Amino acid sequence: MVRDGTLRERKYGIKFDADIVKQRFAGLKDMSIEQERQHLVNLAELEDGIKKQILEPKGISTLQIKDYLLFARSLYGLTQKISSGFSGETLRKEELAKRMLFVARGLDEEVLKEITRKFGIDPLPIPTAAEVEELKGSSIGILIYY
Repeated sequence: MVRDGTLRERKYGIKFDADIVKQRFAGLKDMSIEQERQHLVNLAELEDGIKKQILEPKGISTLQIKDYLLFARSLYGLTQKISSGFSGETLRKEELAKRMLFVARGLDEEVLKEITRKFGIDPLPIPTAAEVEELKGSSIGILIYY
């Protein structure tokens, strides 16, 4: 059964009653702050480890470190169950898409792969131009190409 738009609109309005929303936020505040605190601690430790173990020993410019850490943060987001929670082959493909973006921005692919491995992800190879040409007509090729 498909619900009509008017009914959906009424339910939406009821769900967002200011008093009810305020009660929900108040009830979840302490738990939400604790969860966010733990994520921030984990992320800070991860960034510090990547900076000290990978980027600084390789002599990466301090101007580029922020970009490599942005890549690491994006992988952290992909691996968290609270957000996307990707895993397996899907996670590897999502990582590849992110890595291709950062390579296009001028970052070193091998350094990005090393960061990827810190997350326990086995990086896929970036497809060649010929492979992309082959995929253009397929549905996945459209996603990669555009």
